[in-house]
Amino acid sequence: MPYKTYGGKAVGKTMIFAEGEDGEPEPIKASDLGGGGGSMKWDDIKDKPEKYPPESHDHDDLYYTKSEVDDMINDLQSQIDNLKENDDE
Repeated sequence: MPYKTYGGKAVGKTMIFAEGEDGEPEPIKASDLGGGGGSMKWDDIKDKPEKYPPESHDHDDLYYTKSEVDDMINDLQSQIDNLKENDDE
């Protein structure tokens, strides 16, 4: 089937169409496009690290701790209170 694509939408999902034998657009199944999904042999995976994890790491520095969030909330509340007091004057 020659792939001449047509844009389309159905139920909020993007659909891909190809030109059918009659020249009219017909929907393409994702499985007809090839690639993606399925299993691979470990030896066929390219550029993988030789050991796992490749280096020691953690993700703790990506997130605020509870006490840091509490401090920020308290600081913001103090700023709001100060603004309210100054607004009342």
